[in-house]
Parts: sequence; C-alpha cells; structure tokens
Amino acid sequence: MARHASADPPGLPAVVTAAQAQAAGISRDMVAARVSAGRWVRLHRGVFLRLEATLTAPRDAEQRDLMHVYSALGAAAARPGSVVSHSSAALALRLPLVSGTPAVPHLTAPPTAPSGPRAGVIAHRRGIRAGDASVVDVHDIWRDPARGEPLRSGQAPAPALGLVTSPSRTVLDVARTASLADALSVGDRAIRSGLVTPGQLADDLIVLDDRPGTRRAALALAHLDGGRESSLESFSFAYFLECDLPLPEVQVVIELATGQIARVDFLWREFGVIGEADGAMKYRGQHDLLMQGQRETLLRDLGYVIVRWTWADIASGRLFHRLLSVLGMARAA
Repeated sequence: MARHASADPPGLPAVVTAAQAQAAGISRDMVAARVSAGRWVRLHRGVFLRLEATLTAPRDAEQRDLMHVYSALGAAAARPGSVVSHSSAALALRLPLVSGTPAVPHLTAPPTAPSGPRAGVIAHRRGIRAGDASVVDVHDIWRDPARGEPLRSGQAPAPALGLVTSPSRTVLDVARTASLADALSVGDRAIRSGLVTPGQLADDLIVLDDRPGTRRAALALAHLDGGRESSLESFSFAYFLECDLPLPEVQVVIELATGQIARVDFLWREFGVIGEADGAMKYRGQHDLLMQGQRETLLRDLGYVIVRWTWADIASGRLFHRLLSVLGMARAA
C-alpha cells in the first residue's frame, strides 16, 4: 500500500493517459489507488487528471471553465487524431464565452469518426489543415497575467498539454457555430490579446468558405473590435445588432471641462448618448465609485445622457426599451 500512495514521478503531465502512467512505472492497481484516494480523477476512459498538478481559479466561473478544459484535453487524448476545438478551444486559449461553460467538450475529429454528441463529447468531422492546430500547454496560457488574474496552485503545476485549434481557427469555428455574442466575445478578446488580426481572420474564412455557418461568421467578423474591453461590452454590441438598434462608437475618449479625459464604453454621437456596460469587477471600491460619480457629473455638464446596464438588463430585455426611449428622446431634443 505504501507504494500505491507514493508520489507521482516527475515529468508526468497533469492530464495523463493509462499508457503514460504505465510507462512511468505506475501500474493499473496504483492508478486505481490514486483514484480511490482522490488524488487522480478519471476524465474519460483511460485518461486521468492529477489534481495535485492542476491550477485553481480565484472565481467559481473560471474554475468551471478550467475543469472543462481539462476534460476536453482528456477527451482528445482518449480519441487519437482528435483536436480540442470550437468553444472548448476558446476556453483552453482563455477566450471568454458569454454563454457559459459548455456542457461537454467539443472536438474536431477525423472524417471517419462519429459526429455529434457521443460518449460525453461533441465531435465535429471537418478535418484540420496544417497550421490549424498545435500542441499547447494550457497552464502557460492560464497563468499568463496578461490574460487576466493569475491562477493559484499548491505547487508548480505539471504541463497540461493538448492539441488545440489555433486562435484563428478557434474564433472562426465559434463564429460559425455559436451565438453572435459568443463570436464577438471570443473574437474581440483574441484581437485585443494580439492572438489574431482581422486580416488573418478574413483570409482564413475564405479557406473555410465551403463549411456551414460561414455567412454568420462573416457577419461576426465584420463587427469584431479589439477595443471592447470585456465580454459584457461584446455581448452588448451583439445585442445592439440583433435588436436592430443604432450602432455606437466603441471606447471613445471625451475631453472634460477640467482638461481631463474620460473614456466611455459606447457613444451614440448623433444622439448625445453615452452607454456604460457595468461588469461586476469594474469598480473595486468606494474611491472608484466616487471618481465615477464625478466623471458622470462632468459628462452630463457637457450635455450627454448616460445609460448604464448590467448583464441582467440585457438578459431581461429591459435594455432594449431603455435605449429606444433614451435615443428617441435624445433625437427629439
């Protein structure tokens, strides 16, 4: 039993197959003992997650996303020739989805593999061109402070390696198959992070022109904007498009009477209306709220009408009626 409880050998990845375990000297019984002790979790048949080698996200939603990524890496490892793709690849690359964590992993599988939901995954049979996927260490991506708050780990985590579609292919697959809100959220962040350029996406879309959903992907690409700073801003712009509302300028700098400048999320210049998408992390304390109040006073002194909204305002439909009312009144004035 002592041998079963021994530490994992160095160099073992976070997501490990039964074959990798055996090659490292961990027998089937030893694997079972690790699972029974709660040190390893079975992701898929013959694939396990070493919990002591994983990262921990500071927020529940990010933790769900990260666990989905581990599951997707395991699903691909259990199905030779498969690649983590679509919404699962977006999360692996830390590109946020408005719709939340997918229920099951998405893979792009060889053309001969069964398609659709099967054995806990959704397999897309479209093949991968050279350059459309590469082996990445998800831990390197999720630890990168440039992509958001760093994640914690009890010890230096082992690599979480997997074959994942490229940022460009991921953005296009999401744009072809998911909601417009997800397409803009993923695409905006990819551009803002420097993972892709609009020109690269346009060129790659031409190659995928024979695939379903390219028309809806073209719509999303026409409205991608790396200036939008949050998923809520991307979601908001998708909402404007789908509700056929006038489209605002994004991230506009306005000079205040004090000589200072204010950057606003959205500006309907013709109407003199400013829109602010308020995410939960936007204001961190009393000082931020005070400064925001002073800023709003100065903007109103310049004649602007300010409309604020949250995720709930969009989901409930309240924002549509508020904007119709405010834009109409502003136009009448």
